[in-house]
Amino acid sequence: MLLDRIFPNRCSSAGDELRRAAELHALSTIELTTAARKQQRRVKDMRVTVDAAEQRVEHRNRQIATLNALLERDR
Repeated sequence: MLLDRIFPNRCSSAGDELRRAAELHALSTIELTTAARKQQRRVKDMRVTVDAAEQRVEHRNRQIATLNALLERDR
């Protein structure tokens, strides 16, 4: 191209800057994707923890209800 011949350094520099910007954009995208996946795993782990805690509470409530029923029966 004529501009490339007239301004070889400028075009080369602009091309390098565009390539670098594209590389940085790609890296940012990868980092954001990785961070999003980590966050999804954390949320999933928290859900599992909450589910387990809820199951323990339900189990304890059933135990308490059973004990209360036995106490009422014995009165």
